[in-house]
Parts: sequence; structure tokens; C-alpha cells
Amino acid sequence: VNILLPILFLVACLFLVIVGTIAAPIDTAIGLAIGSTGIPVYFLLVRPKTLPRWITKID
Repeated sequence: VNILLPILFLVACLFLVIVGTIAAPIDTAIGLAIGSTGIPVYFLLVRPKTLPRWITKID
């Protein structure tokens, strides 16, 4: 793949994020807050190699 294609894709994505943030900053903040709630879930449940015992008993 030509290096130009990923660069154009990156520029297009940045453009969409910046325009969306300028057009609706409150909606962007709400979306970031909702997305950020997944970070603790990932570190508690997905990342560990061994899950806590109470989670394995759920099955």
C-alpha cells in the first residue's frame, strides 16, 4: 500500500474529529465520558490473565 493512503486516512479522521468537536463540544464531552467508563472495566475484567474467582463462578 502506498504511504499516501494511510496519511490521507489519518488526515480525514482528524478532520472529522476536530469538526465534530467544534460543532458539538457538549456531545463530544458526553461521548468521551461514556467511552471512558469502559477503561476500568477493561483493566478489571479483560486485561488480567486470570479472572477473579467470583467472575468464573458466574458461568
